[in-house]
Amino acid sequence: MKRSIAAAVACSVWLTGIASAAALTQVLEVPVAPSTVLARIPEYGSMRRLAAPEGAVHSVLQVPVVTIVARSARIAAVAPAVAAPRDIAEMSCAGWRDLDIGSGRVQICQ
Repeated sequence: MKRSIAAAVACSVWLTGIASAAALTQVLEVPVAPSTVLARIPEYGSMRRLAAPEGAVHSVLQVPVVTIVARSARIAAVAPAVAAPRDIAEMSCAGWRDLDIGSGRVQICQ
């Protein structure tokens, strides 16, 4: 019973994949009108010049050159004050004990 269910699931997955591949092939075979930008590319080697479709309007967007200048705020780098570590003699420590995992001994200090 389980083997037949697994075979049915595998078959449905393969059929779904084949159907989606067929749909993708159908979508990709639709002819696409060439872009007006591509129509202005000159020939290079074996690449042929693409013609613009009939009645296409060649529009060019003119963007002026703009230079953006900003003032930078200089912030003096201040190193944080590092506290000196406490001496273990000033701490209250528990007795030595074995580690729960591994080998060795440890002492817990507060």
